[in-house]
Amino acid sequence: MANNHRQLKSWVYSLVEIDQADPAKKYCQPCSEKTGEKFLLKCGAGGKQNTTNLIRHMEVRHPVLAAEKKAAYQENVQRLESLKRKAQGDSALRQANIKTMLYQENKQIKWDVSDARSQKYHKRLCEYILGSCRPINTLDDPFFVGLLHTFLPQYRVPSRTYFVDKIMPKTQTEMEVKIGKLVKDCSTIALTSDIWTAQHSNDAFISLTATIITHDFKRYIAVLRCKHFPEAHTGANVTDIIDNMLIDLDIPKSKIFCLITDNATVMLNGIEDCNIYNFGCFLHTLHLVVEKAVYTQKGVENLLTKCKEIVRLYKKSTKEKTLFETVEVDEEIDSSKYRLKQEISIRWMSVLHMIKQFLKVKNRVICWLVESSTDKTITGQEWIKLEGLVKLLQPLEEVFKNFSQHDATASDILKYVYYLPIRYSQISMDIHGLKETKAQLLMKMDEKFQKYKDDDNLIIATFLNPNNKLRYWTKSGNPDLTIESVRQQIYRTYRSLFAEDEESVDQENENDYDGFENHGRHGAMNEDDIAETLFPVTKSNVGIGLSRFSIQELLDNELKEYINLVVDAKVDYLNWWQDHKNKMPKLALIANRFLSAPPSSVESERLFSIGGLVYTPKRSRLLPKNGESLITLAANLKHFSDMAE
Repeated sequence: MANNHRQLKSWVYSLVEIDQADPAKKYCQPCSEKTGEKFLLKCGAGGKQNTTNLIRHMEVRHPVLAAEKKAAYQENVQRLESLKRKAQGDSALRQANIKTMLYQENKQIKWDVSDARSQKYHKRLCEYILGSCRPINTLDDPFFVGLLHTFLPQYRVPSRTYFVDKIMPKTQTEMEVKIGKLVKDCSTIALTSDIWTAQHSNDAFISLTATIITHDFKRYIAVLRCKHFPEAHTGANVTDIIDNMLIDLDIPKSKIFCLITDNATVMLNGIEDCNIYNFGCFLHTLHLVVEKAVYTQKGVENLLTKCKEIVRLYKKSTKEKTLFETVEVDEEIDSSKYRLKQEISIRWMSVLHMIKQFLKVKNRVICWLVESSTDKTITGQEWIKLEGLVKLLQPLEEVFKNFSQHDATASDILKYVYYLPIRYSQISMDIHGLKETKAQLLMKMDEKFQKYKDDDNLIIATFLNPNNKLRYWTKSGNPDLTIESVRQQIYRTYRSLFAEDEESVDQENENDYDGFENHGRHGAMNEDDIAETLFPVTKSNVGIGLSRFSIQELLDNELKEYINLVVDAKVDYLNWWQDHKNKMPKLALIANRFLSAPPSSVESERLFSIGGLVYTPKRSRLLPKNGESLITLAANLKHFSDMAE
């Protein structure tokens, strides 16, 4: 009976007729109906009966009917099992059903814009809109709203009014607090500034960006202000607006190491009247060197003018551009994908980029000019001259690339000031017309670089960069004089900034060390000799503590240790000082100040590149006050938002 009971559970019995007189006999109902006679099925004998043969017969002879019966049977079994669990009080099932029901219900309910759950998404949305310089009406774009709904159905995209009145001010306040804390906690700050006029609105702005090195030698770049500047661009007005911004930011001038600007007379005069140190943007200076030297020879000037006119034809005429791309050229690589580039006088090294692009598509340009409507051609000698110009200008491109990085430092300026003339003296130039160009480059470098060579602050900054140390003076005319001036300047800097309470320092002791006077000027020198001569360690220095003369002697010891430390060929100077600040605490304080200076005003230039993305033709009526906020927030989000990493 148990076996029969087990067999009768199978779905196949719904298609089988059991003989009442002999239950061991089973007939196929579909076959019996089809033939009119009972169709006996084989399913074993006695206690060995099973459903295997019955199921096989149904699936082979009646597959559709078998599938339907099997599916209906399984569905009924699941329903009965569910009813059974409910009757028994299955709490796990009830909880799962409740969670599923609530989740499906919550997906249809959007959070209120002021809901606490919406705040972190508001912040991310604000960072995306402002950091990527998107127009605020992106919030009304149905495709953008639909995209957010796909990812998070519960999130309600805020209106433009709520975004401008609530979300933006909150983001701006949080950013100002974060930057304000950095400025307050640091001991020194280095600034850059520039003036820019929006092309589409004709509104002028002046920038104030900061490079900050914290006490643990971590570097931060921040935009402190982007201020509307409607007044006349005079030195006096620049002085006034800079002073007002510093007062508004609560930054004392004693905390400012330098304020770097371009070489415009207005900016130089304005910063000078602010009584803030400014050595001038090195990249602007180098750009002036290139401009003055390259256009010295009339032949070179005429060639570059011709190249610019050819590019102008390519840019302005659709017909000529199409001809340039489709002209048949016998070349190994497809140059049709390359585009000619125009020189822009205010863009650094754009003349080099224009020439290099010409040379990349040389064969295509030659074939194009033959079929073009223009009568301009470039001769073989002129192509050689263009190649020579690339050879002359290529070393400068490395400088522009290196000094345009966020981590660039003014402590590397003198490295290139001394290196570039040597590099150019090694370049052989036999091309007619370019010998004078090379000579002019060297002459202009000597003229423009002299102010950097004479700058004591740059000398100290270079010395305190462990990658540089004494490397750029030991072969110069008076290296010991340079080191002595570094030593004295370091003493004065430390006393003026960090040792106000240590008045026991003997002022007359400043020149007691006569190592420089006794050092042979023309003898062989190395860093150990210089350290021992200029910064001798005597028995009285050991364990002297903070007694009379302690500052000078402790600094002498630290300077000697610093010079004698072996540094790898290339190290991260900030990481190096972070590792050694406890060994040389007084010198680390000075390094923190002098290594904060950037080599150029690139950060202000970069800020106004963002300004060009904010002030588009469709935003020409943007109020200056709103422009200030949008430009400042966009720039700072690139530095401080983890979305930009």
